[in-house]
Amino acid sequence: MTPESGGPCSACHMFHRFARAPEYHPLDTKGQCITCHQEGRCAESKALDARNHPDITCNVCHNPHETETSHFLRARPADLCVGCHAEQAALTGGRHNFCSGRGEWPASSRESNDACLACHRPHAREDGSLMRVAPSDFSSDAACVACHSGAAWNALGGHVAMHPRAAVSASTQLPLVSIDSAHTKGMGCKTCHNPHAATDRLLRHEPDEPASSLCIQCHTPMQQILLTAHANISQGHGEQGESCKACHAMHADPTALAGKLLAVAPLPAGLVVAPNEDRTCLACHRPEGRAAPPAIAIHPDVPIFAIGVGNADASLPLFDEMGRESMQGRITCKTCHVPHGQALIPTLLNLRRLFHRKPSNRCV
Repeated sequence: MTPESGGPCSACHMFHRFARAPEYHPLDTKGQCITCHQEGRCAESKALDARNHPDITCNVCHNPHETETSHFLRARPADLCVGCHAEQAALTGGRHNFCSGRGEWPASSRESNDACLACHRPHAREDGSLMRVAPSDFSSDAACVACHSGAAWNALGGHVAMHPRAAVSASTQLPLVSIDSAHTKGMGCKTCHNPHAATDRLLRHEPDEPASSLCIQCHTPMQQILLTAHANISQGHGEQGESCKACHAMHADPTALAGKLLAVAPLPAGLVVAPNEDRTCLACHRPEGRAAPPAIAIHPDVPIFAIGVGNADASLPLFDEMGRESMQGRITCKTCHVPHGQALIPTLLNLRRLFHRKPSNRCV
């Protein structure tokens, strides 16, 4: 008997027996759906594969008697998803809300016409991944790079990811990903960004916290900057009020950077700075710059020899032409100043000292 001859109910129901003998499957414990939805059966086009949404059964999302929604779903896909994934519901208020910018998404995402299915799929037969774009190169970044190709590591353009992938604090609570065939754990897009967040740029920090709170999760020794004038150096100068981004760039044009993830503002014509390490300070601390220039003359640009480099109590650091610490180099701004401050109790007497290195008995 077929639905055409016995009515639509006869596809599954008979008066005195099942239309087909139940067949057990981990995702269909009653074995009533798998009788049709498998290879060689009448519904093989929607057959389950080895990779499906884990830990649920067919009837959690599907109701064979529901005709109001497509695919016999119990509700719209997004409503079904947040029923279990409530913590991801913030997506609707964030920049990854599919409904707020459909034209910017890939064609396969637009065809899904759903906020969750724009990136995810509950059943996969092509490559075994529940992401619409499968992970590749042993990394979970592929789904991100599918849309944000210019923001990937080793990409071309002016918004390339610049943070070293393997340079991650062992104590960080941020999620890490596999970055090579040996499954070395390192930074990926999702380490700093939460695709379901409602925060600006989808960063993994609380909405009422600055973006710098994300950086100091790994760069803990640098948190003293929050006690210095560099904590708000960018406020009121056309930059975002975030202490780290005033000097550091996670995404940038590689040709515009100098040294360690430093986004250097253009220096005025005619201003020549020999060591690159000074350039990072003078980009702001100069006449007509974002911050007041130093009130004293700059040390003569001559190479000198340091005794005991590497021991902070023995000597102040010198820097070579490339801005690297060297036994034979020049005195630069960072020879005497610590841009991130030091671990001192911020009282009126020592607040100024947060920016200065400990006095050295080898200065003379």
